[in-house]
Amino acid sequence: MPSNNGSGRLGRENIWPDQPKIWEDIDKALSDTIGPIRVAAKVFHTDTMWGAPNVTDNQALPAPGAAGMFVVPEGPPVLFMEISTQFLLTQNQVDNEPTLHSAIDAVRDAARRLALAEDLLIFNGQTVALPAGVTVTNLGSARNGLLGAATRYQTVPLSAGPPAPARAAAPRATPRWDTYTTVMTSLSADLYATSHPGPFALVLAPVPHGDTTSPFAPAAPITVMDRLNPEFTSGIYSAFALDGAGPAAIIGGRAVTHRGLLVSCAGNLTTLTMAQDAVVQYIPDTTGNHIFRVVERVQFVARDGLALVRLEFT
Repeated sequence: MPSNNGSGRLGRENIWPDQPKIWEDIDKALSDTIGPIRVAAKVFHTDTMWGAPNVTDNQALPAPGAAGMFVVPEGPPVLFMEISTQFLLTQNQVDNEPTLHSAIDAVRDAARRLALAEDLLIFNGQTVALPAGVTVTNLGSARNGLLGAATRYQTVPLSAGPPAPARAAAPRATPRWDTYTTVMTSLSADLYATSHPGPFALVLAPVPHGDTTSPFAPAAPITVMDRLNPEFTSGIYSAFALDGAGPAAIIGGRAVTHRGLLVSCAGNLTTLTMAQDAVVQYIPDTTGNHIFRVVERVQFVARDGLALVRLEFT
């Protein structure tokens, strides 16, 4: 990972200069931790523009121009979000890193918070509450996130369902959420009907995602997830970032408690761009302690809001 910048700019020449394995282990801990947590990075194609200050936000799609040739209207530049968090080690912890692994433990914790912040910003935008200790430069460039970029939305009501059986351990007979009906209807009415074909991806807050393991019908040997999988070849994901986050909303007199995002991945109309993947930087401190900063620079571009459908669970 540090090859994106070079060790000089990361300050690594100032600490453990003769122990390269320490930095190798730190980089591995960061990569191994942050990768599985990230959700947006699994769903959307990611471009790299190492060191770039901004990315062109081509919100407009190609349109007919002179002589029948299509042109791409150029959008305004959007600054990269710089997401970072810091931790501090004592001199004793630095001296004994090969045995204490204090830096590795701290990096894993920082990676967890950084990955959560990344998804929260990408999906929800600039107003979302972030994990403790995370700071964002160019916060306004998060705009309203991908949920806000979605042109259409569908409401998924809470199903009343049959009365709960007396035995607490008995399985539910029907899905708690009307997820399947709403999602499949939206595929046809909101995506296919506007020329946004598959492959499709579905991102759900943990509660409705977990509910897709319910039986599709009473006594049926298949689940809602089994029925959804053939259509969503780009994956069905659970994202904490959609769990009650984002702007408050009331639909039909009911509060939105969870959210989801239905995505047409055809043509990569929604992409992420990395100017700096997550990396650990060392900052010398005159107090005798040692400051480490975990930082990344990322941005999203949603070229067509019709390729995204927001699901509002009430």
